[in-house]
Amino acid sequence: MTTWGLPWSKIVSWSNFFYQGPHVPLSPGQPYPITHPFRQAAFSHFLPRSPQWKLRITGVIMVWHQPAQFGYRLPTPDKWKQVGMQQAEDITLFGLDGWRWLNQPVNWLSYAGLTVTADSGTDFWRTTHYGFVRDSGHALLRPVGPRFTLTTRFFGDYREQYDQAGLLLRLDEQNWIKAGIELVDGEQLLSAVVTREVSDWNVVPLEAVCGPVESITLQLERAGDTATIRYAADGDEPKTLLRVAYFPPEVPAEAGLMCASPDGAGFPIRFAELSLVEGS
Repeated sequence: MTTWGLPWSKIVSWSNFFYQGPHVPLSPGQPYPITHPFRQAAFSHFLPRSPQWKLRITGVIMVWHQPAQFGYRLPTPDKWKQVGMQQAEDITLFGLDGWRWLNQPVNWLSYAGLTVTADSGTDFWRTTHYGFVRDSGHALLRPVGPRFTLTTRFFGDYREQYDQAGLLLRLDEQNWIKAGIELVDGEQLLSAVVTREVSDWNVVPLEAVCGPVESITLQLERAGDTATIRYAADGDEPKTLLRVAYFPPEVPAEAGLMCASPDGAGFPIRFAELSLVEGS
């Protein structure tokens, strides 16, 4: 094992808290101080400057309401595969293979689910009201059949106007549905956008319908010519209807997780759970 000096990059994540750390140059052997008063933290480090591979180094520390430190050592390159490198195509996650990135983010981590930092200036939208077309949002997708149910539980540190995360069902750049949480005028909204050449948008104030929550469970079901979106607070069963929309039947499509930060500097999201059930 060799100790390398690399910049701290992006995320220290708690079960319901995110801290986006500064880029601090570390000298060999120097630990990075963790000063937030939370009991347990999952430490993760991304290796930068690698377009096809991501190196994942993880560990757990106990903070116990006082400052703590966590030092790390990185292996030599011949050991990288043993600590979790994955190609950006054909990713295995949540017990399923065949995932691929549409607009891969700079920083992402497949540990205890999926943790992503949405890059600045990313979005999915077509024409309506704003006049622009954007297909730059991040989406981790896999092929799906004509009938399936996709469910995820997630939470994010939404910071700036239109920061968003949730699920995406996609036929192509002109036909897709996204749903999740979006920050608008400082308020988190349950949101669904249906796009058939042009986008429409409906929202529901999250706190008004769910009260204070730590996470949202979101479900997208495809059957026949219909996509149905339901939601629930935290880990409850998603029974409340958000949207019923047309989606072309019997055509190959992809579905999965999405996030974007159209106007902000980027923000972290954790998708803690995901299940996919195909067929009837």
